[in-house]
Amino acid sequence: DVEELQERLGVAESQKADLEQERQSLNATIEQLKDKIASFEADWEESENRRIELEEEKTALEEEMHQLNEDMQQQLQSAKDQVRYKHEHAERIAQTMMERETRIAELEAEHQYSVNEAMRLESNVEERDAEIAKYSSRVVEQEKEIETLRERLSSINREHQR
Repeated sequence: DVEELQERLGVAESQKADLEQERQSLNATIEQLKDKIASFEADWEESENRRIELEEEKTALEEEMHQLNEDMQQQLQSAKDQVRYKHEHAERIAQTMMERETRIAELEAEHQYSVNEAMRLESNVEERDAEIAKYSSRVVEQEKEIETLRERLSSINREHQR
């Protein structure tokens, strides 16, 4: 009976150690995900700033193109060449903006995934902490029960020796 309790105690302690190790691993994973989220947020902010710069540049270029059209009568051939160049440049900027917007959408999706994953992992850690507390309580109860059984066994041995 004592051996069985000791064996159960050993199993409970082993489970407790395993859960503690898993909790530590999950905490490390959470920290890594938090770092990754911070990195994604920094990338997103940088992309957002660049997008704003590109929009301002595009607006400036469009205003410049309008001015060139007003001057077209004086410098028709030169203006056509410049408009073509500016238009191509604006298209490259628009393409770059589209690529940035696509990247921002990807980063937002990754960010949301990371947030969801972090919440799931935090929930797992809370569950593991509850399990650890439950097993710790069991270990204490089993240790008390073992002590009671030892006392009873000692008492029986004393009575038997009389």
